[in-house]
Amino acid sequence: MRSYIFPIISILTLGTASLSAADIYLADSNSDSPPEDWNTLSEWNTASDGTGVAPGSISASDDYFINSFTLRTPDASATFGGNSLSIDGNGALLIRHLNGNASTVNDLVLGGGYLNAGRAFQQTINAVNVSSTAFTRLTALSDRGITFNITNLTGNSVIKFGDASNETGLYQISIANATGFTGELQSVRGTTDFQNDVNLGNASWFLNENVMTGVVLDQSITFSAVDFAGAGNLGAGTYSASDLNTFATTTKFSGGGQLTIIPEPSSYSLGIALIALASSFATRRFGRKS
Repeated sequence: MRSYIFPIISILTLGTASLSAADIYLADSNSDSPPEDWNTLSEWNTASDGTGVAPGSISASDDYFINSFTLRTPDASATFGGNSLSIDGNGALLIRHLNGNASTVNDLVLGGGYLNAGRAFQQTINAVNVSSTAFTRLTALSDRGITFNITNLTGNSVIKFGDASNETGLYQISIANATGFTGELQSVRGTTDFQNDVNLGNASWFLNENVMTGVVLDQSITFSAVDFAGAGNLGAGTYSASDLNTFATTTKFSGGGQLTIIPEPSSYSLGIALIALASSFATRRFGRKS
């Protein structure tokens, strides 16, 4: 006789896991006094309008939303305990570390709002998976900066470095894998400094050479398209910092690395398809003559 006990137990287990997962929302902005951060349970709520209850813990099963408020990292190095953390609406995640500490988020959703250096000096955040779903800004004043270390970057929206005229900090970006990112990076204020060789061949890069502080090009960076606010579109090819300075009539590029612009993947795919079609047609045509 066939046993149905194991399938039934499996279904019940999966159903319980699904029911246990929840969306948790920030109900108020974290304050300085008394000090609050992402571990302050009373600031979170089971309802987006704050009419629910505070969770009993930061659960690895739940997804957390900043909900247009301001969330602060702990002063010490810490890993966010939730399944995911979304910067959504017009909210902000303030990175506020002391003594070179860093924060880690396993799944970070850039769904709008700001990732802000909330304290002087360079502030570091590490993220295993980053999904760009809505226009999000990295902001840092002149006496501070953001070091953003990303393992996997996906999504199709805009990530902007610097926004207001006083956000002239240092934006250090490290991306291990960006093949799933089809959006755009924008260098508008401050200094952009990629920390590793990175292939952003499915993404574009916009630079405002008129107001940005600079770009440190000491790595090998690849994009599908690069556009300057004043100088316009840069054609496919490989460029040094000196080449970019000449093209944009500026002195804001430095370093011994290179920028490579490749054709749009869609154009490349179309070309391959046309070649394959022509080859197939020729084969069938000559095959009929033989």
